[in-house]
Amino acid sequence: MTDHDPTEEAESSTMLSETRRTILKGIGAFGAVSVITNEFDQVSAYETNDHLAQTPPMGWNSWNQFACDISAELIKETADAMVESGMREAGYEYINIDDCWMASERDDDGNLQPHPERFPNGIEGVAEYVHDKGLKLGIYSSAGTRTCQGLPASLGYEEQDARSYAEWGVDYLKYDNCYNQGVDPRDRYAAMGKALRKTDRDIVYSICCWGKYDIYKWGADVGGNLWRTTGDIKPVWNANDSAWYEGIVDIIDLNEPLAQYAGPGHWNDPDMLEVGVEVEGYPGLSDREARAHFSMWAFMAAPLLAGNDIRDMDETTQKILTNEDVIALNQDPAGVQGYRLTVDGKQEVWKKPLANGDVAVALFNRGDSTKTFGTTAEALDLEDSAGNSSGFVVDDLWTKETRFTRGPIKDSVPSHGVTLFRVRQGTPDDAPSAVTFDVDGGSDSIERGETRSVTVSLTNDGRTAVEDIELNLDAPDGWNVSPQSAVTFDNAAPGKSIETSWEVTAPEQIDQGEYEFTLHASYTWDDGAKTASTSTVWELETLPAPPTGETYLSDHEWVDATIGWGSIGLDESVNGNVLTIGEATYEKGIGTHAESEITYWLDGTMSQFVADVGVDDEVTGKGTVRFSIVGDGETLTETDVLTNGDDPVSLSVDVSSVDKLTLVVTDGGDNINYDHADWADAQVLE
Repeated sequence: MTDHDPTEEAESSTMLSETRRTILKGIGAFGAVSVITNEFDQVSAYETNDHLAQTPPMGWNSWNQFACDISAELIKETADAMVESGMREAGYEYINIDDCWMASERDDDGNLQPHPERFPNGIEGVAEYVHDKGLKLGIYSSAGTRTCQGLPASLGYEEQDARSYAEWGVDYLKYDNCYNQGVDPRDRYAAMGKALRKTDRDIVYSICCWGKYDIYKWGADVGGNLWRTTGDIKPVWNANDSAWYEGIVDIIDLNEPLAQYAGPGHWNDPDMLEVGVEVEGYPGLSDREARAHFSMWAFMAAPLLAGNDIRDMDETTQKILTNEDVIALNQDPAGVQGYRLTVDGKQEVWKKPLANGDVAVALFNRGDSTKTFGTTAEALDLEDSAGNSSGFVVDDLWTKETRFTRGPIKDSVPSHGVTLFRVRQGTPDDAPSAVTFDVDGGSDSIERGETRSVTVSLTNDGRTAVEDIELNLDAPDGWNVSPQSAVTFDNAAPGKSIETSWEVTAPEQIDQGEYEFTLHASYTWDDGAKTASTSTVWELETLPAPPTGETYLSDHEWVDATIGWGSIGLDESVNGNVLTIGEATYEKGIGTHAESEITYWLDGTMSQFVADVGVDDEVTGKGTVRFSIVGDGETLTETDVLTNGDDPVSLSVDVSSVDKLTLVVTDGGDNINYDHADWADAQVLE
C-alpha cells in the first residue's frame, strides 16, 4: 500500500459543462492524445453489450490483495487454484488482472505493452493458459491519460487498445477513471464501449468511475455491463466518515437505493469482495462479517469478484465463497437486486423475488448485539389474495436447515451477521416447526469477574406443538454458567413462547475479545417422531483491566483501534522511527496516521490524560492533522490544525469519571497526505 493522498490520482480538473464536450488534444504524460469526436448524443443508441453478463459476473481480481505485486505466474497459479478449490465449479469464471500489468511506455506504434518483467511473454500466453482451464481473462485500463498508478491508459487510444485486448484473447475490461482531464465521462466511456463493440470478440465492459456522474442512469447506453456505484472498498466493517475508502456497511447503504437500475446484462457494482483479504493497515473482516458481506453482495445481484489470495485460503473462506445456495440467489435469472423491506434501528429485513416464485429474505444485523427479528409471509406477498396458505417452507442457506412456519419468518441474528432464507409455500412432512430464540444478556461488554443474567425465550412459529423441550447454554472454558430457572418444558403450542434464565460469570483472568455462547435446544414434534437442535450466539466483549497509577498508554492494552494507513506504532512512529516532533524526541508514545481512533478502558479510575502531540518530523514538509480527545463519546478537547515542523503541543485533560477514552486524529482539511501523527509521552494519571 502506498502512503499518499488517494485523490491525487483522481480527476485533475473539474467536470466540463454539458455544452462543452470538446475533448483534449496533445496533452497527457504519454504522448499526443487524439481528438475524440463521438459525443454522447451520437453514441447513446448504438448496439449495447446486454447479450453479455446475463447474470452478475463471477471471478477474481488481483488488486485487493496484491495491488501492483502481480506477475504472469501469479495469474496462472490463481487460475489453477480457481479449479482446484472448487470455485470454477461454483460459477467463478473470470481471472482479472488489475493495474500495473503494462509497461511504462507504449511501443513505437502507440500500442500498449505488457510489463517486461511481470509479463515477459505477453498477455496472450496468459490468456491461453487461463482459457485452457475453462476460465476467462480480464484486464484493466483507465478512461484517462494514465492509470491510477501512473501507467499508460486509453483516453484517445480506445480503438487501438480494444483491438489489442481482442487480439490477446481478453474477455473482460475494467475501465477506471483516473487522470481523466475533466473530459465528459459519457464521452470517455462511450468511446471505449463503441471500440469494444467494433472488435470481433465479446468483452464484458466494467465501468469503474467510483459511483460518480449518476453512471447507473446511462452506463448501459454506452455499452457498460456493470458500473461501480461506490468508492473503493477496504476490508473494514464500516469506515470513518472522513476516510477516502468505503467499508462494507457504507457500500450497502450507497448501493441499495439503485436496485431499479440492475438487471440482466447491466449490473450495479459495489466493488470487489473482501472475503479473506488481508492487507496491512486494515483490520480485516471476522468470519461472521465475511459471511454477511458475501451474503449481501449476493443478495444485491452484485458481481462476485473475489479479492483474496485463493492459492492459500483457509477452509472457512473457501466455504463462504463456494456456498452454492447463496450463489444461486446471486445468479438467479430474474436478475432482481434485493432491497430493504423494513428497518428497525440497526436491524434490517431485505427481500429478493426469485424467478421460480420463491422469495429470498436477508435478516441483516448491522448492530453490536444479537437480536431476534424478522418478517412474515404476508409482508413478503407470499400468501394468495384470499390469504390462504397451508404454510411456508423456510430454507436457511448457511446452516442448511429447513423449517416450517405458519407465517412468521425470523431468527436470532448475531451482531454484524446475517441470516439468509429462501421461502416458498408448502407443507413438507419432514420439516420441523420453525422455532426462534431471543437472547437478552444486557450490555455486550463485560468486565473480568463480573456476573451477568442471561434470559432466553423460545417461540414456536410452526403449525403443531413442540414437546419435550430441553435448553442448554454452552460457555467457553473458564466461564461459569448456572441455570436460574427450569430448562426443561413439556411443550410450547403454536404461537406460544417459553422463557428461562442463566447466570454467567466471566473469569477473573481472561484476554480481551469476543466469546461465543451457544444455546442448544432439543425438542420433538408430531407425536415425537422427529428431533432437532438449533443454536444461537451471544457475544461478550471483555474489557481489559483499567490502568493504575501513572501509565503510559503505549504499554496498555486498548479496547479498539483503527488507522487510516499503516500500523499503529508503540513507542515509535507509524514508519517505525523514533517519535520526533519539531526536533524534540520521545522514548514513549504512540505513532499513528489520520484518520485514526484508539480507545482505552479507564473505568472512571483515572483523573488526567497528558501528552505532547504533533506531526512527526519523518514527513518533512508534509502532513496536516487535528488531535481530539473524546471521553465516553463527548469531545473533551481538540487542537488547532497542526502541520509538519510545528513545535509539539502539550495537552492535559481532566478524565475523571471517564470510562472510555478515545484518542482521535483527523485530517487537517487538505486530504489525507502523509498525515503521520504522534501522541508522544501519552499517559493517564490517577
